[in-house]
Amino acid sequence: MNYVNPTVPTFTDLKGLELRIQNLQQYLSENITWLTYFFGLIDRLTRKAGDEMVVFPAAWIGNDTDPFDCLPSDKYNFCFWTADDVSEVSYDDESSIRKDNLVTQDVSVIVFVNLKNISSTVSYNVTRSQCRNDLMNVLNAVRGIDATFVAEDYIENDIEEIYREFSFEAIDNNKKELPFWAIRVNGKLSFRPDCDA
Repeated sequence: MNYVNPTVPTFTDLKGLELRIQNLQQYLSENITWLTYFFGLIDRLTRKAGDEMVVFPAAWIGNDTDPFDCLPSDKYNFCFWTADDVSEVSYDDESSIRKDNLVTQDVSVIVFVNLKNISSTVSYNVTRSQCRNDLMNVLNAVRGIDATFVAEDYIENDIEEIYREFSFEAIDNNKKELPFWAIRVNGKLSFRPDCDA
């Protein structure tokens, strides 16, 4: 697969979930060579498209620029993270040495690529298979992010389900079939809260 220099926006002074997701995006960028953009936790923003308002995944690159629209595009191969709005907080039992809590949150990484941009000479089925295998191997070996990520399942090709939090109608029909490919990996991210001491 072709190597590209990934674009990985990073921010200082993040805490909690945003920091762990940024660590995950950095980890992916160091281990996956076929993506161009590695975004962290996105926001759900709305914009006017014709007569309707659409909800789109917005990745912030900096304070002085408009957010990157992470709806499918034929120009970019990228991934971004979403998180459920509810976190589970558990506490160690009384016999434990650590007395701080553990935060667990459902998160998903969404990957969208134009397989033609990855390899113009290999069959789309082979390229898709290699990309899926590469992504799952990297996610199953995550380390050094100050958290634990456990992949639970993945959804492929069903753009409506992969982009379920966003306006499915805003996605061009030609982005829903080969050579375009999308996958959503759902999992649990667990981490200890940051100490300010």
